[in-house]
Amino acid sequence: MLVVAGSSVLALVIFLVTLYWYHVKLFFDESLYVEKGSYQYELLISDSIKSLPVFEALPNSVRYHYSSGDGNKPQSDSLEYQSKQPKKAILDFYKRVLEERGYQPRHAEYVTDNNLIYGDEKKQFVVYVRDLGSTKDVSVDHQEIKD
Repeated sequence: MLVVAGSSVLALVIFLVTLYWYHVKLFFDESLYVEKGSYQYELLISDSIKSLPVFEALPNSVRYHYSSGDGNKPQSDSLEYQSKQPKKAILDFYKRVLEERGYQPRHAEYVTDNNLIYGDEKKQFVVYVRDLGSTKDVSVDHQEIKD
């Protein structure tokens, strides 16, 4: 009986150490693509990105990206997909969504006809649309602003 209990405790310890190491590794991975609903998605992707609507995405093109902070580079996460909608329609859609959530335009000097930058004192969103001809690559990047 003592041997069975000892091996169960050992198995539990090994499991907990492995789980702990997995979490540590997960948070320090420099760049990670995750699927919606996965364990990594729930743990790493912010509610700010999870709650963003997707505008007319092509089937199976939506993906989520997590990038850990490194030195001066802040941690970020993003929503990425492809769409056949016009670039202006995509940018107008996210402009409306972000304004409805109370975010304001930021860094006008960096805004082009391919991107938007919105945020507040705590968060920043960069929407970028790259025209690939018949399709567009859409990326909505989110960063928490540190004091």
